[in-house]
Amino acid sequence: MIICSIRHNNPEESLKAAELTVAFKNKGIVGFDLAGAEDGFPAKHFKEAFSLIINNNINATVHAGEAYGPESIHQALHMVSANRIGHGTRLRESGDLMNYMNDHRIPIEICITSNVQTKAVDSLQNHPIPFYYDYGLRVTLNTDNRLISNTTLTNEYMIVIKNF
Repeated sequence: MIICSIRHNNPEESLKAAELTVAFKNKGIVGFDLAGAEDGFPAKHFKEAFSLIINNNINATVHAGEAYGPESIHQALHMVSANRIGHGTRLRESGDLMNYMNDHRIPIEICITSNVQTKAVDSLQNHPIPFYYDYGLRVTLNTDNRLISNTTLTNEYMIVIKNF
């Protein structure tokens, strides 16, 4: 299980979630995630929570590069030491970041249905997943919030198989 902190909550709430993550490490909790609106809630505001996570050898994911662009991915990687990026649809705007993620084998959690629904991509045909895959980036298929998106992991795979 991954504990997810929401950006629009204050950084102190994220620190409490990080402390909970550390307390339950090796008891079913395997990671910590920062999700929610990127604009106005940059990852750098959550350094203390991520420092606790990284110092306890816990995996860290940040949803970034979905609505706010490559700068949010840069912050996730270099200011809070994320080792996975959620969505990353705008990563393709920065060749330097793409190379960094490729060189450091940092995976991107792709959520096709969510990305189309939230307009992180303007259409399914313009989704960057085939470009990322061909570039050699590590991509994983995910559902994001499957109840809101009304999808399953199987459905996400079927979308990729049928369209790419």
